[in-house]
Amino acid sequence: MSAELSLVSISIEPGKLPTFSLSSGAFTVKEQALTCACLIGKVTNTKENQTAVEAQKELKRVSQMFEKERKKLKEPIIEAGRKLDRLIQTEVDEVERELGRIAALTSEFQQAEARRIREEEEAQRRELARIEAEKQMEIQRILKESPPERAAADIQQASERAAAASIIEAKPIESSRVSGQVVKTEWDIQIINPYDLAKFHPDCVKIEPMLTPIKAALNEGRELRGVKAVKRISADVRVRTQHVIEV
Repeated sequence: MSAELSLVSISIEPGKLPTFSLSSGAFTVKEQALTCACLIGKVTNTKENQTAVEAQKELKRVSQMFEKERKKLKEPIIEAGRKLDRLIQTEVDEVERELGRIAALTSEFQQAEARRIREEEEAQRRELARIEAEKQMEIQRILKESPPERAAADIQQASERAAAASIIEAKPIESSRVSGQVVKTEWDIQIINPYDLAKFHPDCVKIEPMLTPIKAALNEGRELRGVKAVKRISADVRVRTQHVIEV
């Protein structure tokens, strides 16, 4: 099905997205406006200014025609997208809430697992330190009590016993993970004083100027540090709005 519009042609086929193309009238009004504008090379007097303003008006009128038609043709598509978003969001909300609830439970479990692993690693470190200390004490005892001809062999045996105990004790501490589960550590950040953050850590902030308050301050005659402002005069035109598409 095709519907011929003033500036844009729209073609809609079942099961396909609509396609758009410019009509011959669109090229005509555009070329007419550009032709009038290209004749203006300078504005040095009132008559030339009047001619330039008329060209501006025509260019702006054509621009607004295209923009209005674009919005009118696009709005049904945007609204259809909004309806789709609302339809899906209604169904997804409950699923997302339940997903969040279970994610919180598994996150709590992983935090407990992290504490368990830290505690076991600390106990393991202490036990390995104890084994090493006992080995050193045994070596010192051997050096004091054993005959010189037996000391080296006794020290070797004591070292081997300590090494065997250390290997058993130094077994990897495993975390409870399920296939497909992704566990990562992230910072929970709360900015309590943004001014201190910007002052002491400027590399951690992004400063963006607010042009509207800056212009208001300049209009009040205030001098703003860090701002260089020069007044410039610009000229534009107003054109009456008109309907491009009649339905």
